[in-house]
Amino acid sequence: MEFAVSIHFPSISQCFTSQEIEFAPTAPVLGIIGEPVLLPCRVGAALAARDFSVRWTFHVGRSRWIPVSSYGGKGGGEEPDRRYRGRAELFHREFRAGNASLLLRDVRSSDQGSYGCRVSVQDESWEVLLELQVAELLEKLHP
Repeated sequence: MEFAVSIHFPSISQCFTSQEIEFAPTAPVLGIIGEPVLLPCRVGAALAARDFSVRWTFHVGRSRWIPVSSYGGKGGGEEPDRRYRGRAELFHREFRAGNASLLLRDVRSSDQGSYGCRVSVQDESWEVLLELQVAELLEKLHP
């Protein structure tokens, strides 16, 4: 069975990094509809050793965002928007290793767009933005 990938890139990705967030992609992350995708975000060792909070958001325009997933350090996190409930997961056991990445299951075409990974410690915070592009696998009709 052969497959073809149909990819539509309507915009160019921008990624803003800081010294506290060591890794975030500079090119769009590609997600396949119906599959899981990893949105990477890694914090520096000095920050990972502290109690930090992580907040992932989906950006709609320049001033509106939708909560995707969060963890509040010692406490809980913010309730995700209904469209992400049961699909977005943080790697809580890997926070001390600096992993603030987000696993998004069952990718949908509506998931395409800009995501922010915001890491905070006390009154300081840093954010990186990354672009998720979504593609659909199309089965070829020819054997």
